[in-house]
Amino acid sequence: MHVVILATSHGNALRPLTSQLPQALVPIGQKRFIEFQIEYMAAQQFFEFVVVITPPKGTLIREYLGSGARFGVDIAYAEEKEPLGTGGCLSLLTTHVDDRFVLLGADSFLPIDYRLLARAERDECIVAACSNKDKLLPNNLRLAGDLVIDAGAPSEKMTHLYAGACVLTHDVPKHIPKEAASIEEAVFRPLIRSSRLRAHAVRQRPYFIHTPTGLNGFCNALKKAAWARI
Repeated sequence: MHVVILATSHGNALRPLTSQLPQALVPIGQKRFIEFQIEYMAAQQFFEFVVVITPPKGTLIREYLGSGARFGVDIAYAEEKEPLGTGGCLSLLTTHVDDRFVLLGADSFLPIDYRLLARAERDECIVAACSNKDKLLPNNLRLAGDLVIDAGAPSEKMTHLYAGACVLTHDVPKHIPKEAASIEEAVFRPLIRSSRLRAHAVRQRPYFIHTPTGLNGFCNALKKAAWARI
């Protein structure tokens, strides 16, 4: 099963760290953020990756990660010609994935066992959802049992927070137009209309690094969390 990492964000809120670097390459100790994602997934036996990048900064990601050999994985790249958003860019995956795949954003880290998500029925799409008791961000998912019935702009009706990871079937990219759209517009809502989007409840908190506060939270977690020693 492939792991797709959306590394298209420039991370403007993290300037000056991202003045010359894409968000995925923000340095944390002796590593870059995307390295933690790759190493964490490889420890769970995921070895095939596709990294979606946007020029000009995206070329730095390709140069840094290369083929993935030094991490013990294989990395391919899908390159946007123009910004397509977190949903529209998935249209570039039609030639890269031929089975279900794990989708991660290069602005979040969710320390869970991804093999549990991968065990879903082959025609089901799964999103990681947290109850968000700590109010990390406004809720953007609405659940009825384990069925996702709404996704998008935060409102009082939303019950959970999208934790930055999901498993999608290989046919999903084929139905996405090559135009700018969010993942909620291009992926989640069409799946909701066909009752194909289910939630996997996660207890572990997600870490969102797109702000200085979020980045500091992740760095602090690395010092003491059990998953950081994997």
